[in-house]
Amino acid sequence: MTNVAFAGNSSWSILNFRKNLILALINRGIEVHVIAPYDIYSEKLIKLGCHFHHIQINRRSINPFTDLILIFRYFQVIRKTKIKYICTFNIKPNLYVSYACFFLKAKPIINISGLGSAFLGKNFISNIAKFLYRIALFGNKIVFFQNQADLKFFDEANIFSGNLNNVLPGSGIDLSFYEKNNNHLATKKNITKFAFIGRLINDKGIIEFLEAAQEITSKYDDVEFNIYGDIDLNNPSSISENIIKKYSSKKIQFLGKINNIKEALQKTHCVILPSYREGMSRSLLEASACGIPIIATDVPGCREIISDKNNGYLCKIKDSKDLFFKIEQFLELSNDELKAMGDYGRYKVEKEFCVELVIKKYLEAILA
Repeated sequence: MTNVAFAGNSSWSILNFRKNLILALINRGIEVHVIAPYDIYSEKLIKLGCHFHHIQINRRSINPFTDLILIFRYFQVIRKTKIKYICTFNIKPNLYVSYACFFLKAKPIINISGLGSAFLGKNFISNIAKFLYRIALFGNKIVFFQNQADLKFFDEANIFSGNLNNVLPGSGIDLSFYEKNNNHLATKKNITKFAFIGRLINDKGIIEFLEAAQEITSKYDDVEFNIYGDIDLNNPSSISENIIKKYSSKKIQFLGKINNIKEALQKTHCVILPSYREGMSRSLLEASACGIPIIATDVPGCREIISDKNNGYLCKIKDSKDLFFKIEQFLELSNDELKAMGDYGRYKVEKEFCVELVIKKYLEAILA
């Protein structure tokens, strides 16, 4: 019987982004394994029908001895369970599972879910990251990207050469879970509420968000900016809580991580993400699926989701003044225009980003 494993940085990320794919595999009689650090979400994966294997990962560590141990641990688990296909999504699993599989029959299905801080610059770390991926993607691997720009980057850097068949619409959105819920856009409002949803790191454009929010709130009384997310201390692009506090006010509030983002979207008029680069922004897709307009930077992983002026606005990267201008444009819209913008976002997600499109691609690779 074919069996498939999922390897990731956390059980939470596998459950949150791959649940529908896991269920599609289980429903076809395929045995599913999960290889990840044990956390409070691991039991939910087990209840779905997964076989769980704990493995410790330090995302920030660059200790070669620790990383060699991680590769050997992957090797042990994959060999013992005789995995046929193993799906990976994060940088370390992408690399180290691939290395472990050089000595095994298991076939990696690698998902390049975005180019993080290591790829954004042109320095020693960037060159090392490219070299490590060049080795990992050598040989008979199935490789998926979440946008065409990342595929082009890997091709031009001589890391991997593929075509549009290697591009997925992000991790896909479950439209039955993220239902359209935007009637509040059509009703008269006292306060226009904007939201930032994501990790609080520089690469997500949190500083530009805060600067633009501060300028807008000094000019307008009827606005509110809410920040939902964690401070990611394991990320080299992380910012401190003191910076958030510096900008905080009655109109700019840091609300921390929220478990049910749909509750926040029900009272949000626009989601803003001034990111420097994404694989395919999950927060923008979730907002659009719920019919909420969006403002984001004109960069890979954001621009694919936004049809400028139809379901949101594109702004310039690392430019808080241009973001301020786009927010002002948004504030000038009527309630009917807001609702129409949100409805178009839902339509676009239905046509281009539904989870069934992603599941189809994986099933074609696994059942071929």
